[in-house]
Amino acid sequence: KQGVLNVEKLAGPPAAAPKADAGKPAASGAAASTVAAASAASGAKVEAAAKEAPPLDLTIRHVAIDGGTINVDDRVPATPTAMSLTKLAATLDGFTLQGKTPAKYTLSTSLSRGGDVKAEGAFSLAAKQADTKLTVDALALPALQPYLGEATRARVLDGTLGASVNAKADWGKTPLDAQVADSTVSVKSLKLATPDTKAPAIVLPDASAKIAKVDVAARIAEIASVDATGLALDVKRLKDGKIDLAALGEPAQAAVPKRTVARKAAAAAPSWHYRIDALNVKESSANFTDLSTPRPVKLAIKPLDLSVQKISDDMTKPLPVQLKATLNRKGSVSVSGDVTAQPLKLGLKIDGNRLDAAAFEPYFGSALNATIASALLNAQGNLTFAQVKDTPRATYRGDVALVDVRMLDKATSDPFAGWRSLALSNLKVNYDEKGTDVDAARVTFSNFYGRVLLDAQGRLNLKDVVAKETGPAQSLTRDASKTEPVPLSPGVTPPAAAQAASAAA
Repeated sequence: KQGVLNVEKLAGPPAAAPKADAGKPAASGAAASTVAAASAASGAKVEAAAKEAPPLDLTIRHVAIDGGTINVDDRVPATPTAMSLTKLAATLDGFTLQGKTPAKYTLSTSLSRGGDVKAEGAFSLAAKQADTKLTVDALALPALQPYLGEATRARVLDGTLGASVNAKADWGKTPLDAQVADSTVSVKSLKLATPDTKAPAIVLPDASAKIAKVDVAARIAEIASVDATGLALDVKRLKDGKIDLAALGEPAQAAVPKRTVARKAAAAAPSWHYRIDALNVKESSANFTDLSTPRPVKLAIKPLDLSVQKISDDMTKPLPVQLKATLNRKGSVSVSGDVTAQPLKLGLKIDGNRLDAAAFEPYFGSALNATIASALLNAQGNLTFAQVKDTPRATYRGDVALVDVRMLDKATSDPFAGWRSLALSNLKVNYDEKGTDVDAARVTFSNFYGRVLLDAQGRLNLKDVVAKETGPAQSLTRDASKTEPVPLSPGVTPPAAAQAASAAA
């Protein structure tokens, strides 16, 4: 539990210092002085001899271990774990304590729960330097679950880790000079689940990261690229408004207390600086379900391609972003531009074609007596947003069209209204602390239809489009007697008129 290895106890406790013989009488002052002088002279001779003696020089020409096994029982994590290192093989050639020529070594083993680890390189104790090439092949990630509890609540259902790491260290320098360069880390078939579900919420078939440089002394990490293919996310917004995947960022267990020296070193160390030249997400998908609305909102984004450049710990620098996605299999959107995190600032070019706007109806549909059965959005323009102190400012320049709109009576499901296209050309929208300003050079409204009902009191049904705060939905296509409305077109029955209007949409 304290992180002490059992093999450390093989050496036994340190020998106690010899005590003075209490049975002997105390020596006289003169005798004591004589003994002290003799002891000092003897100590000086021993120290001089130690200085003249050459340091121990142990040389090992060759040593090899083959077919070894190490059983590990780790009780430090909250969930104790056990594993075996099998097929252990190691070689050491040209080892010397004092020589400057580095000794060469190899080490390989297989883990009982899946995966192989190999290491080879050279080191010199006299020069206090070492280098290694570490290769990890198909290391089973579920076996590492007990060690992930301090960082995340995610449950690792499946996945393997691979790595090819080139590292070197010089412990003769202060602070320790340890560097990693020209390395790769990969993950395959990763499946993560939230604590309370069995189905995976995150699936990542293939991902890799190319490491350009990691300098521990300088606290710098430079990543050339991070590539993910086939990422699939299943995100839910719960009834209380919380995102279920946000729980994965919370630790599942309390952190193991660090030793005092480690805590002081961590507190005194400067913060890390990182840079990721390119983040690429390809052939991916995301399902979003919002359960906090009166009716669940379901969004399916597939395929999803995302590219982000020049990521770093400096949040004030703009990030070039490119996004391509298809929403609910009905339309596509392409977004490109720059995004700045602090302060928040956007400069994006948007090209949306037949996006499913009706999918967002549950967010505002409760305020209407009509149901939006269909609505597609086209948008081509430039969007800007900036957070100036505490005031958001936004602009849009371009074209917007709401097409193939079909609205139904919420009470009866009868066709109520719709149109083929409502297009605003050369639209200019400004939003700031003064309000919203909208200007359109041209508005085109085509193929509109609507069922206008004039009741016995002379009230139009259009006044009832906005629902009352309480009570059931009010019909927009039938009066209080629930009879069919009288058609304004001679010779056309109400059902036929509704069908014709619906077909025209």
